[in-house]
Amino acid sequence: METQASSAVHSADQSVKIEEITKYHEAKERSQTTAQDDYKDKVSISAKARELNQHSEINEVVERV
Repeated sequence: METQASSAVHSADQSVKIEEITKYHEAKERSQTTAQDDYKDKVSISAKARELNQHSEINEVVERV
């Protein structure tokens, strides 16, 4: 009887630990995905800013001529 109760408690402990580890890994994966998306957005914004800056410089040269 004691062995069955002990086994049940141990099994429940293991289930909780597995659930916590799974939640941790899911949160970590979401965090990495968000960071990657943020980085891609920043790169895209930087590229667009450079493009607009080049257009602005070209327009200034054209206006001078």
